Amino acid sequence: MDVLKDKTILLTGGTGSFGSKFTEIALEKHNPAAIRIFSRGEKLQYDMERRFNDERLRFLIGDVRDKERLHRAMQGVDIVVHAAALKHVTACEYNPIEAVRTNINGAANIIDIATDGKIEKVMAISTDKAVHPVNLYGATKMTAEKLFIQGNSYTGSNPPMFSCVRYGNVIGSRGSVIPLFKKQKESGTLTLTSKEMTRFWITLDAGIEFVINCIGKMKGGEIFIPRIPSMKLIDIADAIAPKAKKKVIGIRPGEKLHEVLLTEDEARHSRAFKNYFVIEPEHPFWDETIDSAGSLPEGFRYESNTNENWLSKEDIINILREPNVMAVVQARTGSTRLPGKIMKKVNGITILEYVIKRLKLCKKLDKIIIATTDKKKDDIIEKFAIDNNIDYYRGSENDVLDRYMQTAKRYEIGNIVRITSDCPLIDPEIVDHIVEQHLKSKADFTSNVIRRTYPKGLDVEVIKYSALSKAHKEATKKYDREHVMPYIWGNPNKFKLLNIQAPPNLTRPDIRITLDTQEDFNIIEKVLKHFKELNFKTEEVIKYIVENNISGREGG
Repeated sequence: MDVLKDKTILLTGGTGSFGSKFTEIALEKHNPAAIRIFSRGEKLQYDMERRFNDERLRFLIGDVRDKERLHRAMQGVDIVVHAAALKHVTACEYNPIEAVRTNINGAANIIDIATDGKIEKVMAISTDKAVHPVNLYGATKMTAEKLFIQGNSYTGSNPPMFSCVRYGNVIGSRGSVIPLFKKQKESGTLTLTSKEMTRFWITLDAGIEFVINCIGKMKGGEIFIPRIPSMKLIDIADAIAPKAKKKVIGIRPGEKLHEVLLTEDEARHSRAFKNYFVIEPEHPFWDETIDSAGSLPEGFRYESNTNENWLSKEDIINILREPNVMAVVQARTGSTRLPGKIMKKVNGITILEYVIKRLKLCKKLDKIIIATTDKKKDDIIEKFAIDNNIDYYRGSENDVLDRYMQTAKRYEIGNIVRITSDCPLIDPEIVDHIVEQHLKSKADFTSNVIRRTYPKGLDVEVIKYSALSKAHKEATKKYDREHVMPYIWGNPNKFKLLNIQAPPNLTRPDIRITLDTQEDFNIIEKVLKHFKELNFKTEEVIKYIVENNISGREGG
């Protein structure tokens, strides 16, 4: 049973990193009746409303300190996910009363209103800083944890149930060291507090999925802790800027060398599962028995520096790149059947420029890059890229797999969208759809050509950097190196593959709208002259070709 389906959810701190990603995943996968975004930032709410444009969202300006406003916001709610907090360690130290009012008084307000309103479930988001706190932020979160757990003593067997999720640093979130390192990379020097420092790390997606799963499991009173990997701060720095100087500035006040998620004392009343731990409360209200759970050995401590699960530098590089999506357009002027084909013009515009202009209509691409050869004859493509302010890379003419690999390294691409420059009718909606399915499925390789159902000339291939890197290391055959992706889809035992089929109205694999011959060019020229605007759709192209009996068919 889906715990969020048809539920009304209040999300405090809803415009932050956690709130935005929680909203995205909940709307996409769990179909809640409504999500109420409760936060202080008018501008952030406005931006979030425009981004999602979903009628299930409600935007409520308010502060968890304001009990009356919070009471209004929580009326009719089924589930509360409490993520609002003052989180910046230094800011909390400098403004201690404000930290207490938000992180402690705000938590108390949530508990009081949820109890009076008999809300089903309340899940509070905590942090490793709450364990043996050495700063005020950690102390306020430790107090908030205790308030939420003890809140169950007021309700007995009646709703609400109060539980917490406690985890480590979230990769790339606000306050993460990663944005700082990326900014410092430009100066050539990265500042480290200590080369020995370690941290628990979790991706934002994994954190959200864990929270949602725990909402489904909670009985009220637990603190859920995911088993997550550790990484060294120096490894993050080396992954982001391997050539930069590393300057050690010393540990700041209120900062730990290593982080702890579960102490020896807590371990005595905790249970271990394959992917997480559960701290059971030591209070009279707790009489639940957790099935299939193992107890922890005496003296067990879950600490970042003694963790069994570590991320390597290569793992870190892959994680840092994973969120972005960039199109890499394979382009060269050399062609046996139609030399210089991509620089031929229709309506005064080159075929290559048509490809770029169509891709710029995509909503899911972070960047477009041209990957051409290092041959003198392709200087014209480099000039085109420079004149049109497009990023480019020049590499091997025949080892195209290496050309893609070096492009991905140069531009730190997480998900590479391979487009060939002889497809000027490439459909931005199809590109976006395939990218979306690739990210949603977490496939290594997603394409509409493994089993072709679309017209030829709308080819889209999306591959994770890690999968491209594996293919680059393992592929040895000339054919695999020249055509980039055959090694991937030829080894389904090594890669998770996803084939995207065309909807019925676009299922015409017999139609050919790619550019290899003069005959192909004549067909494409007719199509591009017919559609004056760039935003034409594939369905319109198919209709035009069929109705006008244009020989754009395979074997025709």
